[in-house]
Amino acid sequence: MGILNVITGMFGRGQPKLTIELQTSEVRRGGLLSGQVTLVGKKKALPVTGVEISLVDTKDYEPFVSARFPAGAAMLKPGQQLVVPFEIQVPADIQPTTEIDYDRDDADDQEELGYEVWVQPELEGFSKPRDKAFRVLPELDARASEDHNAYHVLPVERHFRHSSVKGDFTLHPVAGGFVASWRDLLSARGIDGQPLWRVEGFGRAVAVNSDGTRLIASSEGQNQLAIFDAASGALLHGPLSTGSAYLDTFAWLADGSGIVASDASSLLILDLEGNPRHSIDRVEDGRDDPSEMYISSLAPLQGSTFIAADSNADTLLIFDAASRQLVQTASALSPNEVLPSAGGQTLVVDSDDEITLYDQQLEERASFAIPGKQGVRYAGQQEHACTAFKVKPHLSPGGARLALNDKAGALWLLDGASGALLQRISREVIEFVEDLIWVDEQRVIALTNDGRVCCLALDGAQQWCEQDL
Repeated sequence: MGILNVITGMFGRGQPKLTIELQTSEVRRGGLLSGQVTLVGKKKALPVTGVEISLVDTKDYEPFVSARFPAGAAMLKPGQQLVVPFEIQVPADIQPTTEIDYDRDDADDQEELGYEVWVQPELEGFSKPRDKAFRVLPELDARASEDHNAYHVLPVERHFRHSSVKGDFTLHPVAGGFVASWRDLLSARGIDGQPLWRVEGFGRAVAVNSDGTRLIASSEGQNQLAIFDAASGALLHGPLSTGSAYLDTFAWLADGSGIVASDASSLLILDLEGNPRHSIDRVEDGRDDPSEMYISSLAPLQGSTFIAADSNADTLLIFDAASRQLVQTASALSPNEVLPSAGGQTLVVDSDDEITLYDQQLEERASFAIPGKQGVRYAGQQEHACTAFKVKPHLSPGGARLALNDKAGALWLLDGASGALLQRISREVIEFVEDLIWVDEQRVIALTNDGRVCCLALDGAQQWCEQDL
């Protein structure tokens, strides 16, 4: 990881060993100081919730920049390693490092100015921060004027694969593996990453049935749909024309009795071959114009019931497909997507700034801010212009953790009940994440904008990574 700068501390009986590694020991004014802190458990298991990173000068040793980086809420056990990546901006108006030149006659009048990064783990009994020196160069960094707090700033322009605000590149668990949807391509792999099958022309919207054996998908132009065998990719039904309805979201009912589809403004109930049976065009829920629905997401609940997110009305709606009746509503500010947990007991709903957890009766369990930055931009890009990724929050199978990509494509782990920040996976491991699924409580598979699918352990170790597109 560049120049290795190591400081090792033994903090008393049972406390971990700490290593600080900087990507470089020199940084320009306004540039980013990047590195990682590694903690290795010793004789006693201890909880580590975060790490405080501060920058200080050697004149007064008072922090002039500080930031907290989550480190996970689990116990750090003996021999276990915890890696916390960090990135912190050096102020642009800072004075560069100066050293006394003892060969000069005025050496006694010179002032020395140096800088250190201080690391303070949130750890019981750890009272004195550990430090490492770095140099500030006199040159101004090309990204000095950028807002690094709001955006992940790239040094040069980068062109991303275009995706709509709904997030067009998605992952779907199926029996024995998963399917990656690239908008106009379906690509199936086993959990070990080995390719299984590929189907071109479909993938704009995808839904999988409850046992993971079949999937429905719309074409890239959204005016056709087809049903495929999830094990082989064989076409089972279709392609069927959807006429003037451009279907962009599906939900396969939990009892297997049918499929729900939407073109944003209406709801269709399809049979198991994809043929339309019924429609639900109006929702009488007290709005001034109930025909003006905007269905941003559908998800199955129990039996023949399903949930729809209506972004226009700031509402979540539960329907019974069998009776075609509206069963229940709940207010939800600008809901984007509803992602049920593995067992369906918890509904994860994201809006522009927040994630809210509901039970199946639409009782709110928790609500918390989306972590991370607001998007990605390159140095010198027009003000307020950026690439923002669609956030995809997914609960682990047991509900203990919630994994998501932020709007800048970084991968985060949160506590599944409270939303407390546990960890950000280093961008050196993976970045520009579009979607993810859980393999088990310890592993996720992530899909990235550059066409890869990668399996990662929660400690950031990459188990496999394949170029899929």
